[in-house]
Amino acid sequence: MAELLIRDVREGDVEALLANLRPADRAEADALVGPDKTESAVRESVSSSVMAWTGHVGDEVAFIFGCSPVSLLGEEGVPWLIGTPLIDCHRRAFIRFSRVYLPSMLAIYPTLVNLVDVRNVKSIAWLKKMGFTLLPAQPAGVAGLPFHPFFMTNT
Repeated sequence: MAELLIRDVREGDVEALLANLRPADRAEADALVGPDKTESAVRESVSSSVMAWTGHVGDEVAFIFGCSPVSLLGEEGVPWLIGTPLIDCHRRAFIRFSRVYLPSMLAIYPTLVNLVDVRNVKSIAWLKKMGFTLLPAQPAGVAGLPFHPFFMTNT
């Protein structure tokens, strides 16, 4: 089996990702921004990020992740990740890489904040494993479905 590796996002990565999204990630994105805006939201996440990377296995995209500023003057970053079923096939490497890249995000943004769909149980488990604090769910996104706000600080 090929190894999971991380590199900068390249042309064609977003298209490859969107063609093979994990069902839970598709449902989460659709609930947040609407089914017709998922592609533009992923592209905006990549382009607005101070840092963004692609996890890949050979020529296949496993996930794209990064961190965007909440505002130009703030100290809060928005970590984000959207993936394909390849994450599940390379879970241990994914966890290992996560532990390497999260400190890079916290070095730039002392506080990381975002939302996670309550139905996205694998993402919730990953967030807890990484040390994020999840808050009680509240309605969010265009669908008004329950999402947990989550955060992490470098203090």
